[in-house]
Amino acid sequence: MALYATARGLAQPESLRHARRWAAAQEATPAGRWRLALALVAGRARNRAANAMLGLPGPAPLRPQITIEGEENLRAACERGGVLLAGFHLGPARRVLPLLMAGYRVATIAGHADALLASRAGWRACLDMSETLLIPKGDHVVAGLQLARATRLLLERRIVYLDVDGGRGPEAFRISVPGGSIIVRARWLALRHHARPTTLPILAHLEGHRRVITVYPPLPDPDPDRARDREVCRAIISAIVDSYVRRFPEQCRWWRR
Repeated sequence: MALYATARGLAQPESLRHARRWAAAQEATPAGRWRLALALVAGRARNRAANAMLGLPGPAPLRPQITIEGEENLRAACERGGVLLAGFHLGPARRVLPLLMAGYRVATIAGHADALLASRAGWRACLDMSETLLIPKGDHVVAGLQLARATRLLLERRIVYLDVDGGRGPEAFRISVPGGSIIVRARWLALRHHARPTTLPILAHLEGHRRVITVYPPLPDPDPDRARDREVCRAIISAIVDSYVRRFPEQCRWWRR
């Protein structure tokens, strides 16, 4: 599988060019850069297969391969009230799925529906723990309604997940990392102030066949001064993301942007 994935990546000059540019910012030696570039193009194809859950009729075979680090942070936050999970387009996709499998009910703000697993009978019981709040591109009316729905869910002590670097909308700040920067949108900060949930950064990475979900300690409670609150969040999240990129440069899926 790894050789096939690498061959496919090498057959796409644009993808390889992006990978080499990203690798050049991470590795000091030519050999290291090539190894990282090849790992990136191979990993992209492997992630596609893994995210399709090929050969998995239901969640049972996947459970032994999942670890949730920092789950105590999530449990404590749920006891306090609503929980806002702030994710990123880093590492493997389906970051919410392990939480659903662990019994947490999670509403996800997303730009498109995922009908792949919903069509498989073995996954339906797990997916019943989820709700997707769709925000189509350019539809500001629907976006407003869905954000209002997310606010209500948080006030009802529910869990809401969104990728804070995803989609469109006003820019809150940028996180500088070796090789580029990540644009963080402002939508999640608005939810923080309207519903005042406990906000937990969350990231995922692969260790061989094992999926590791890391739930970080909560961000401070929202500061009434929004500019000051934004700066506090920026500093904490920047440190988390910078550490991730340095530890797992081959798992940074946004290198193609």
